[in-house]
Amino acid sequence: MQEGNSRNTDLHPTVGVGVITYRDAKHLKNCLPPLLNSPLKPRVIVFNSSSNDGTVEEAQRLGAETFVIPRKNMNAGTSRELTRKKLGTDIFVAMTPDAYAADEHMLERLVKPIVEGR
Repeated sequence: MQEGNSRNTDLHPTVGVGVITYRDAKHLKNCLPPLLNSPLKPRVIVFNSSSNDGTVEEAQRLGAETFVIPRKNMNAGTSRELTRKKLGTDIFVAMTPDAYAADEHMLERLVKPIVEGR
């Protein structure tokens, strides 16, 4: 999907999650499933800065999209902005891989104030 193509035209905003990683394969089995199984059906991208520990392969195996840049180009702000643009969703949530969602409804609770305009 190209940048900006995830926008929804009805009353339900699209949600995208960017998980910023470097050598985080071990965390993905706990981090990704609650996000991928959310009733919001978010677009989930694992942004990786050239890990060599299987992070990208594990993310793909679990069902997430992946985006890789050279390690030398990595910085926190740029990685989040690139991921936000690549997702092209109405709402963007940035996460670290060691922040595990309690359940598949976490995203709904997190974005509810935004959706309701609060």
